[in-house]
Amino acid sequence: TRETDGTQFLTPGQLAARWAFHVESVRRLVRKGSVGAVILGRRLLIPLSEIQRIENEGRVARAA
Repeated sequence: TRETDGTQFLTPGQLAARWAFHVESVRRLVRKGSVGAVILGRRLLIPLSEIQRIENEGRVARAA
């Protein structure tokens, strides 16, 4: 988990592990606009608030 200005972020690999997805599936969702993300330098980062919003909407179940 990365943190910038108090906002926490996950990398696509960390989110893939959290959701039991393949990392390319996470990147595809970001490209499609289904998951909001930011690029810092060369790193693609997904805000934890975005991840929690998607989980709370029931669109994705968190892996056990």
